[in-house]
Amino acid sequence: MRTTWTRFLLISALLTVPCLSQAQGSAPIIAVFNVEAKGVLLAADVVDNLSDYVASRLAESGKYQVVPRAQLKSRLVEAKTESYKECYDETCQIELGRELAAQKTLATRIAKVGSQCTISLNVFDLGRATSETAATVSGLCTEDGIMVSLGTATEKLTGTAAPSSQPAPARTPVPLGGGKVESGVIIDKGQSIVNQMTDQTGFLTIKSEPTGANITLNGKEMGKAPLQIEQMVGRYVLVAEMGKLYHSARQEIDLDQTGKRVTLTLPPAFGRLEVTSDPLGAEVSLDGERVGPTPWSADRKPSASYVVRVEKTNYLKHESSVVVEDGKTAVVKAVLQQNFGALIVESDPLGAAITLNDEATGQTTPFTFPTLQPGIAVVKLVLEGYGDAVQRATVRNRETVKMSVKMEAKMGLLVVTSAYEDGTPCDGEVSVDGKAVGPTPWKREVIATRHEVGVKCEKGESKANVVVTHNSRAEVALKVATGARIDWIKIPGGTFEMGSGKGDEDPKHRVTVKGFQMAKTETTVAQYKACVSAGACTTPNTGSTCNWGTSGREDHPVNCIDWSQAGTFCTWAGGRLPSEAEWEYAARSGGKAQEYPWGNTTATCDLAVFSSGGSGCGQNRTWPICSKPSGNTTQGLCDMAGNVWEWVEDWYHSSYTGAPTDGRAWVSPTGGTRVLRGGSFVNVASNLRSSFRNYVTPDSRRANDGGRCLRPIP
Repeated sequence: MRTTWTRFLLISALLTVPCLSQAQGSAPIIAVFNVEAKGVLLAADVVDNLSDYVASRLAESGKYQVVPRAQLKSRLVEAKTESYKECYDETCQIELGRELAAQKTLATRIAKVGSQCTISLNVFDLGRATSETAATVSGLCTEDGIMVSLGTATEKLTGTAAPSSQPAPARTPVPLGGGKVESGVIIDKGQSIVNQMTDQTGFLTIKSEPTGANITLNGKEMGKAPLQIEQMVGRYVLVAEMGKLYHSARQEIDLDQTGKRVTLTLPPAFGRLEVTSDPLGAEVSLDGERVGPTPWSADRKPSASYVVRVEKTNYLKHESSVVVEDGKTAVVKAVLQQNFGALIVESDPLGAAITLNDEATGQTTPFTFPTLQPGIAVVKLVLEGYGDAVQRATVRNRETVKMSVKMEAKMGLLVVTSAYEDGTPCDGEVSVDGKAVGPTPWKREVIATRHEVGVKCEKGESKANVVVTHNSRAEVALKVATGARIDWIKIPGGTFEMGSGKGDEDPKHRVTVKGFQMAKTETTVAQYKACVSAGACTTPNTGSTCNWGTSGREDHPVNCIDWSQAGTFCTWAGGRLPSEAEWEYAARSGGKAQEYPWGNTTATCDLAVFSSGGSGCGQNRTWPICSKPSGNTTQGLCDMAGNVWEWVEDWYHSSYTGAPTDGRAWVSPTGGTRVLRGGSFVNVASNLRSSFRNYVTPDSRRANDGGRCLRPIP
């Protein structure tokens, strides 16, 4: 085994020495053994420092090539030498010097005589086996005094001048916590340290700030701080590392049996980065990667230089470099320069649909586009009854451009006449699109589009829709029915809780409806007959309990009609079917929190026509309208509970989840049925509640189904 190690160390020395030879020519190779102290007490680390100092001075002189002391210490350990002082005798030093391929050895001795210490340096030539040269110096026995004497002795030995300043020990302890380690610098973790074997140990307690750092001891991984380990006494280098957000911390210690407590503080390798912009809401990118909108910040950003880009639509982008430093806050304030202009589009007449750069905007005139990219904007205006208009505008940064367009009307001739059902002329006032234009008969050019034409005569009124085409003649003959008069009740708008929270009346939800007018009564047979006579409505079913074609029921509600027939009549009469929300709002006497039109008392035949003592309160049919005035709403609506079900506009949904909250009808179907409200002469009292819902297919013509109309407030 000894021969094997000798060969290994010889090879190591031969691989090392040529590098020294290139730097120092043919200078002899010398092995510097530890200082031997007699009569003076020096700590082991001080002896080690003094020995390293002598070796460095010899190498500095250029007179010798010094065998690395790490090789010497390693060889001593391999030889199982308990301490360096056991190789102070000449025989040991000669043997180890030759094994290390040295040509010479240096023995250093300190001897105390009185208050003085004598330093002796002796160079031994291994080839000739004789002492080659020596130097002796005396001085103070303090550590500083011994250092001075050693410097003088090596000067005498090598014939070189002493350094101009006081020499420092070869090994200076690193301050607690270490320092900032620049990128690319390799940390000495103490891998080269070899402590002498001993059975003496001490406890080493290691903490880190922040806690959780990875700890190495002489290059060996020990785990995460905090740690408490028992270790052989000796010299150790502790290194704490914690990823890229902290610099490493390093400390050298000498562990003895009393133990050591060490806290390694890792300096932060990060700072805070803040990015803000004017205006806010801009997109932030760091080194090309998007990180979020302004204001944006990162509290633990690795210290480095970053390229910050801040972008927002309609603004020029901002790009700059920023340096994040350890423990500091770097702030980027990007003032974005506006890169847009405004365009105002007006037309005569108003209401033209606007297309901008071949894209429909969904807007109508007048409208302002506040943020357009600078350049040419091509605007197209489309309005029914008018020729399309196309114009261009130049949009400039920070400027507002106004475009006013005169639309060219397309015209056609409209002729309106009117008569009663028996053919007698009806002298009345003609209205076009709700505006009075003159008496019948009436003829004039109008815009070529769809118009609502109406006439009011002494005995009745009538309305119809007509389409006038460009450069053509449209004629409309209005037939006025004397039995179609409707009493309208004004219902002020408001907000109420719709539904009951049970079954398909769930969930209860707040709905706001605009004011409207509702027909006081359900549509009667006489009213519906006028619509049929005018050619606008189709006849209901007959037979059984249907009121159509049954003598004496002109003032009964018309039944046996489907959803389309009920809606057609309302359109002909100048209104429409109510939405489900509007109907319930009216049935609750203007949205009151009550179960029935009259309040919360249970239905009786004094209040409504329903199934009590037989259908129709024992009559097995409908009753004339407004037969139960005690059951009217506060506003005066008749039969909002009972007599016949009333069609409303909405498609049926099994709950109110997602229902409109502005009073509109729910027109998106989820099935094939429409809603009816109010109960009928064949239903029980619970079906008459104002929140109760019924539904059938829209083509159903049951004997208990009718309708009621609604129209906007003029």
